[in-house]
Amino acid sequence: MEEAVIKRIPPHNIEAERAVIGSMIMDRDAILVCSEMLTAEDFYQGQYGILFEALLDLFRGGIGTDLITLQNKLREKEAPPELCSVEYIGSLLNSVPISANVKYYATIVKEKAMLR
Repeated sequence: MEEAVIKRIPPHNIEAERAVIGSMIMDRDAILVCSEMLTAEDFYQGQYGILFEALLDLFRGGIGTDLITLQNKLREKEAPPELCSVEYIGSLLNSVPISANVKYYATIVKEKAMLR
């Protein structure tokens, strides 16, 4: 029984976290929606919290969010090299078919964070 408690993984939804970040890269309106609902700490995966903060920094600075600007911001923040690769950022874009559902994705992330 004790072993089962130790191995228990906290509530999270990686697909929703990826979809939030992908939506934010794709659509500036998604950044506004997510900034009102989430914080970097709401993400179970630390790398998504880093990406979330970088996207908010770009948005607040009036800079468009695309692969190049995000990559540059991540390098400025001295993020791990694997987060800064165009391939990785591009994979986040490809993980979300449409940014219109970002509020739903963000709700999932928030609910899982509250359960943790």
